[in-house]
Amino acid sequence: MLDSILQENLIRSYIFISSLIILLIVGIIFSYRKYNNFSARMYTNIFLGFINSIFIKILIPISLVQLANLSVKSNWGLINNVSFLSFQNILVVISSILLLDMLIYWQHRLTHKIPILWKLHRVHHTDLHIDTTSGVRFHPLEIMMSYVIKVGLIIAIGIPPLAVLIFEIILSTSSLFNHSNFTLPKKVERLIRFMIVTPDMHRIHHSVIVSETNSNYSFSFSFWDKLFGSYVDKPKGDPKVMDLGLSEFRDQKKLSIFSLLIQPFK
Repeated sequence: MLDSILQENLIRSYIFISSLIILLIVGIIFSYRKYNNFSARMYTNIFLGFINSIFIKILIPISLVQLANLSVKSNWGLINNVSFLSFQNILVVISSILLLDMLIYWQHRLTHKIPILWKLHRVHHTDLHIDTTSGVRFHPLEIMMSYVIKVGLIIAIGIPPLAVLIFEIILSTSSLFNHSNFTLPKKVERLIRFMIVTPDMHRIHHSVIVSETNSNYSFSFSFWDKLFGSYVDKPKGDPKVMDLGLSEFRDQKKLSIFSLLIQPFK
């Protein structure tokens, strides 16, 4: 049991840290937008991400993959109680990943619509510039809420551990990628945006214009926005200089780690 926990943590940590470093370096070398308050923002975002990691590990010692494994052993959920649905079936794994990703889409969309959830999620949107580090800028309580929501689906459906592990890696890597400060060649952009959320697509979601903020909710797979009518292809302004963040939070000096942690309670 201990070996499996260490192996899972090692795999996820290696992929996450490698992706963070590589995407950040690419975003610095091939910057699409001019950086503002780079050092202060990077410190705030990365330290907030570190706090979230510690917060979850202290309060919830069991990971989603371990929970899924327990679900299989205990015969919880739909998949584990229907004879023709083997948790080793590749179609079940793929379907489970898509189901989890659709759940995150709707979770994200609801955080923009329900005021109490928006108070938590707006911490992420107060970033006045986005880059790879923005992908870890979330309030700890939102991370906790997301964990609980995913737990509900994993237990109810009986999602296999392999699907949960792959999904968690895709989700964390996608968050780093789609917040990155670079743009893809136009042909590549058009090709992969049919399936994957690109930095150009997600940057629209961080626009200060409310109608654009309330669009492009997908995190990993872009087709949810098209399927559920929330897709915006291009921003109204020039994407290279358009204002990002929220209109009510424009002073970087007031966006310290402590300020962000208490912001939802003000």
